[in-house]
Amino acid sequence: MAILARGEWRYGPVAELELPIFYQGQGEVARAEAEMRREKELLAATGVRVRAAVRAVWARENTARERALHLKRVLLPMRERILQQTQLQFNATNTSVFQLLVAPT
Repeated sequence: MAILARGEWRYGPVAELELPIFYQGQGEVARAEAEMRREKELLAATGVRVRAAVRAVWARENTARERALHLKRVLLPMRERILQQTQLQFNATNTSVFQLLVAPT
Protein backbone atom coordinates (compact mmCIF):
# COMPACT_ATOMS: atom_id res chain seq x y z
CA MET A 1 0.00 0.00 0.00
CA ALA A 2 1.37 3.40 -0.86
CA ILE A 3 0.30 6.94 -0.03
CA LEU A 4 0.29 9.40 -2.84
CA ALA A 5 0.62 13.18 -2.70
CA ARG A 6 -3.06 14.09 -2.30
CA GLY A 7 -3.85 11.59 0.38
CA GLU A 8 -4.86 8.91 -2.07
CA TRP A 9 -4.15 5.32 -1.30
CA ARG A 10 -3.26 2.70 -3.83
CA TYR A 11 -2.47 -0.96 -3.51
CA GLY A 12 0.41 -2.68 -5.25
CA PRO A 13 4.06 -3.45 -5.02
CA VAL A 14 6.28 -0.90 -3.39
CA ALA A 15 10.02 -0.58 -4.00
CA GLU A 16 12.33 1.26 -1.66
CA LEU A 17 15.80 2.41 -2.53
CA GLU A 18 18.30 3.31 0.18
CA LEU A 19 20.85 5.91 -0.82
CA PRO A 20 23.94 6.05 1.31
CA ILE A 21 23.99 9.81 1.66
CA PHE A 22 25.02 9.90 5.31
CA TYR A 23 26.73 6.51 5.63
CA GLN A 24 29.51 6.01 3.14
CA GLY A 25 31.37 3.12 4.75
CA GLN A 26 33.21 5.18 7.36
CA GLY A 27 33.34 2.19 9.72
CA GLU A 28 35.11 -0.05 7.25
CA VAL A 29 37.46 2.76 6.24
CA ALA A 30 38.30 3.51 9.89
CA ARG A 31 38.91 -0.19 10.57
CA ALA A 32 41.22 -0.47 7.56
CA GLU A 33 43.11 2.67 8.59
CA ALA A 34 43.48 1.37 12.14
CA GLU A 35 44.80 -1.95 10.82
CA MET A 36 47.27 -0.07 8.62
CA ARG A 37 48.49 2.00 11.59
CA ARG A 38 48.83 -1.19 13.64
CA GLU A 39 50.93 -2.86 10.94
CA LYS A 40 53.14 0.24 10.64
CA GLU A 41 53.71 0.21 14.41
CA LEU A 42 54.55 -3.51 14.31
CA LEU A 43 57.04 -2.85 11.52
CA ALA A 44 58.64 -0.03 13.50
CA ALA A 45 58.83 -2.22 16.62
CA THR A 46 60.45 -5.01 14.62
CA GLY A 47 63.02 -2.55 13.32
CA VAL A 48 63.81 -1.42 16.87
CA ARG A 49 64.24 -5.02 18.03
CA VAL A 50 66.51 -5.86 15.09
CA ARG A 51 68.69 -2.80 15.66
CA ALA A 52 68.96 -3.61 19.39
CA ALA A 53 69.98 -7.19 18.61
CA VAL A 54 72.62 -5.98 16.13
CA ARG A 55 74.01 -3.55 18.72
CA ALA A 56 74.19 -6.34 21.31
CA VAL A 57 76.00 -8.68 18.92
CA TRP A 58 78.38 -5.88 17.92
CA ALA A 59 79.13 -5.14 21.60
CA ARG A 60 79.84 -8.83 22.33
CA GLU A 61 82.09 -9.11 19.28
CA ASN A 62 83.94 -5.92 20.20
CA THR A 63 84.46 -7.11 23.78
CA ALA A 64 85.71 -10.52 22.63
CA ARG A 65 88.14 -8.87 20.19
CA GLU A 66 89.46 -6.53 22.88
CA ARG A 67 89.96 -9.44 25.29
CA ALA A 68 91.81 -11.44 22.63
CA LEU A 69 94.07 -8.50 21.81
CA HIS A 70 94.79 -7.93 25.51
CA LEU A 71 95.68 -11.60 25.90
CA LYS A 72 97.96 -11.46 22.85
CA ARG A 73 99.67 -8.14 23.67
CA VAL A 74 99.92 -8.24 27.47
CA LEU A 75 99.28 -11.57 29.13
CA LEU A 76 101.08 -13.97 26.80
CA PRO A 77 104.35 -11.99 26.69
CA MET A 78 104.24 -11.61 30.46
CA ARG A 79 103.73 -15.36 30.97
CA GLU A 80 106.57 -16.13 28.58
CA ARG A 81 108.87 -13.76 30.48
CA ILE A 82 107.87 -15.32 33.83
CA LEU A 83 108.53 -18.80 32.45
CA GLN A 84 111.93 -17.77 31.06
CA GLN A 85 112.94 -16.16 34.36
CA THR A 86 111.76 -19.19 36.33
CA GLN A 87 113.76 -21.45 34.02
CA LEU A 88 116.84 -19.28 34.56
CA GLN A 89 116.34 -19.53 38.31
CA PHE A 90 115.97 -23.31 37.99
CA ASN A 91 119.15 -23.54 35.93
CA ALA A 92 120.92 -21.60 38.66
CA THR A 93 119.42 -24.06 41.19
CA ASN A 94 117.59 -21.26 42.99
CA THR A 95 114.13 -22.82 42.47
CA SER A 96 112.78 -26.34 42.60
CA VAL A 97 111.36 -28.48 39.85
CA PHE A 98 107.88 -27.96 41.31
CA GLN A 99 108.16 -24.17 41.04
CA LEU A 100 109.22 -24.56 37.42
CA LEU A 101 106.23 -26.81 36.74
CA VAL A 102 103.84 -24.36 38.42
CA ALA A 103 105.22 -21.36 36.52
CA PRO A 104 102.64 -19.92 34.06
CA THR A 105 102.78 -21.62 30.70
